[in-house]
Amino acid sequence: MDLTTGSLLGPYEIVSRIGSGGMGEVFKARDTRLNRSVAIKILPEEFKNKPELRARLEREAKVISQLNHPHICTLHDVGHQHGISYLVMELLEGETLADRIARSALPISDVLRYGAQIAEALDVAHRAGIVHRDLKPGNIMITKSGAKLLDFGLAHSAFSPATNDSATVERPITAEGIAVGTLPYMAPEQLQGTAVDSRTDIFAFGCVLYEAITGRRAFTAASSASLIAEILEHQPPKLTDLQPGIPRALEHIVMTCLEKDPDARFQSAADIAHELRWIANADSIAAPAALTTKPRRLFIWTTAVLLVALTIVSGVLIRRLGRDLPRDTPQVQRVHRLTDFPGIKEFPSISPDGRSVAFTASVDRRRQIFIRLLSGGMPVQITKDAIDHQLPRWSPDGNSLVYFSPGGRNEAEGAIWSIPALGGSPRRVIDSIGSADISRDGRLTCFRLINGHVQLVTSSLEGTDMKVIARPVPGYHLYPRWSPDGQWIAFQRGDGVRYDLFVIQRTGGEPRQITHDRNMIRGLAWLPDGKGIVYGSSRENTLPYLPALALWQVPLQGGAPRQIT
Repeated sequence: MDLTTGSLLGPYEIVSRIGSGGMGEVFKARDTRLNRSVAIKILPEEFKNKPELRARLEREAKVISQLNHPHICTLHDVGHQHGISYLVMELLEGETLADRIARSALPISDVLRYGAQIAEALDVAHRAGIVHRDLKPGNIMITKSGAKLLDFGLAHSAFSPATNDSATVERPITAEGIAVGTLPYMAPEQLQGTAVDSRTDIFAFGCVLYEAITGRRAFTAASSASLIAEILEHQPPKLTDLQPGIPRALEHIVMTCLEKDPDARFQSAADIAHELRWIANADSIAAPAALTTKPRRLFIWTTAVLLVALTIVSGVLIRRLGRDLPRDTPQVQRVHRLTDFPGIKEFPSISPDGRSVAFTASVDRRRQIFIRLLSGGMPVQITKDAIDHQLPRWSPDGNSLVYFSPGGRNEAEGAIWSIPALGGSPRRVIDSIGSADISRDGRLTCFRLINGHVQLVTSSLEGTDMKVIARPVPGYHLYPRWSPDGQWIAFQRGDGVRYDLFVIQRTGGEPRQITHDRNMIRGLAWLPDGKGIVYGSSRENTLPYLPALALWQVPLQGGAPRQIT
């Protein structure tokens, strides 16, 4: 069937041809039911006589269509008519990143902005168990609203013709030992036909960043065989040799993504997005490139340790004072260092009796949970399995901890786990997309993802008696926190970078917004009397080389926040 202007595919009327590529032709069309413009991708002929591929495509399309993120191109529909298999997608106006790079390398500010947006989109899909497998500049669209990731997950089902600049093979990826992707961006494990996961996309993402920064590909060669050898055995030229003015921290991010061993790369796209945002917010693009990596790492580690100590001391002071602190009152009289082993410590949580602190630290590239007495002694490692653990919280009696672990390859989301405070076997409590909190009467709260929609729920500490408190609007939802009296739940919601605080009653209802910052926010805690919330925010940031998070306080009823540190 030849598609011309006016041709119909189901309810979609063809308007014009947009372009073509390894995954088929793309047309602009009109949805006659909703009277909106869409993009239709006609898939290759191989789908015509292989119903098993069409069936798998439809199954995966249902999952992909539930991805709701401003930097992922929305998949509306999938169909098959007159021997033609097609996908119906959001129609985007702009140019591909490949076309943009063809003109010149991107300014570093654009690399940081678009890179963070793409990394956030990858993280959303990875948490849903979807691996792109064909991430490249041609699958990224630059629009007025930022970067949009295209063809997410279609490599799971699709065919691609064999050319040096396009996909390398013509078989579905379900065949054992077959590598599918675009050769210059394929990770070593893809080329070797071994198992792939989200870290495979992270390698390709490193290739994309490298190309955006330098205007040239990370790996080049005269033939496919030579190119494969380059990817498997060699490192690309240093970024600072090609672009001497780039931040060293950015080069570190790219080269870590391009590690041959998946275990040596970043383990999540969320971490990359955070680092890119940090560089952008810290004005690192203006910092001298001559700064060495070692002092920067030492600075980051030292800052992280001090932040952990500051958080702990501030928490103790707030507990003891139990009142609003005047802005001009010194709030930390002494900083007491609690850890001295290398690495970044995160997510401190003080026990109900005020004697211990739980936190996470990296062990073999995985976050593990430790406990240390505030009075002294060595930290004790509580979790010892080969997955990440984050955001520990104490049970009311102090006998156990709950924590969040992100989902694995075959999980749509992560889960909240419970473990005895003295160590032991962890127990899965409830599915979740982020951290949990426990009220003083032993009620757990967290966010879940049900059929692509976020729900705020509560349950018992065993995961039973679950109740849906709210179905918030789309966005990133973080850090649910019970008020001291257990009558309110506070949380932060935003777009992944800019957040505000919301509260909702224990019995449910509509969440009420109490800040209108739209700034970086990192965590929140209730005042002891429950009349307000303290949170870390980048409001009124004036420091040129740091995110400059200060502590702010806002009343439960809302109003103008007041800076307290």
